[in-house]
Amino acid sequence: ENGCLGIFMRSMLGWSRAMSVSVSMMRRCSRGIPISAVSARWCRYGGALVPTSTLRPNVSIVARGSGSHAGAVMLGAVVTAAATNNDANTVACEAGVQQLAWTRDRYDGAIIDAESVAHDASTFEVQLEQAERTWKLEKCRGVWLKLPTSHAHLVGVATQRGGFEFHHAEPGYVMLNRWLPEDEPNLMPPGASHQVGIGAVVLNSRGELLVVQERHGPLRGMGVWKVPTGLIHVGENVSDGAVREVEEETGVSGCTFDRVLAVRQAHGFLFGKSDLFFLVALRVNESECKLDSDGRPLLTPQLEELEGCRWIDVSEYAAGQEKAFADRYQRVHESLNRAISTYQQGEYGGLVVDDLMPLPSSSSSVKADDPPRRLQLLLTSARNLNGKEDERSKL
Repeated sequence: ENGCLGIFMRSMLGWSRAMSVSVSMMRRCSRGIPISAVSARWCRYGGALVPTSTLRPNVSIVARGSGSHAGAVMLGAVVTAAATNNDANTVACEAGVQQLAWTRDRYDGAIIDAESVAHDASTFEVQLEQAERTWKLEKCRGVWLKLPTSHAHLVGVATQRGGFEFHHAEPGYVMLNRWLPEDEPNLMPPGASHQVGIGAVVLNSRGELLVVQERHGPLRGMGVWKVPTGLIHVGENVSDGAVREVEEETGVSGCTFDRVLAVRQAHGFLFGKSDLFFLVALRVNESECKLDSDGRPLLTPQLEELEGCRWIDVSEYAAGQEKAFADRYQRVHESLNRAISTYQQGEYGGLVVDDLMPLPSSSSSVKADDPPRRLQLLLTSARNLNGKEDERSKL
């Protein structure tokens, strides 16, 4: 009335005077910085009146008040929040604030489009309040929020005001999530539980084993020779990772994946993660390799990581391992060493590729939000290299 915009606080029993009301106004400029504030005056309905002359395009108006129930009415704007409870609550009525865009996943969850997240913290808080009501109305269960490095300053708003928890972080972003149902246990999947490592068994035409000595790590300074090892990259096949590690650490190229000799799982590794380790055999095509003066594949150690690399007899390797790990992990290393020696002797076939099954590019069971899945690799127990069934292939 009289050129004023009315914001009314309403109780469940009817209109009543709000105990305290403050109205703040922000213009969403390029930096998202609040530039002005106006004080409301009481009106006869127990609410507050804001002169419309103070309003400008793209403003957010937030009314704070107390009472058993609070609501907001604005002329020419959209009511975007309604508070409950007897505590101080916030009713956000805004014009021009872009809503969060999100898609529903196949588990009845919501995946927020990171492109729609506001850069300004206050505006982002309003976006979350808007979206939360929609998610609850739509009966969404879990919500995923991916914040890139450019929006890292919003983490506090998401966790302290939005109820989100950390899930995982990668270079360039942090992933958060929130479980909405209050009467159900949280069923959202945890972050990655394992790191995946490989050890590469490479034999030359003389039956000698390729080994390296670490410059860094737990075996530094112990004089232990071990097979090349490393961690698999995101999206990398175990077979490709083994070939890459051998070429990076020793310079031996032209290797191809042959078979898996053993698998070991252990716990309590980096940052509390478990470790899944594949011992794999590679074949080296010496006709495609540079050879040293003795006719062996030429070795070029990666000096940033290694003290050196060499070809040694498998029995010498096994003796060194037994000495180095006599007081810890003895049984594990005995099993791995047995797999290497019996493979070298042609008595153990390990696990070989039985079939490569490409997943269909379009399927009713594969949704657009699924991660890319290129191939399913089926490994089966192999006969040993002499053609007889090997009981140790059940290892």
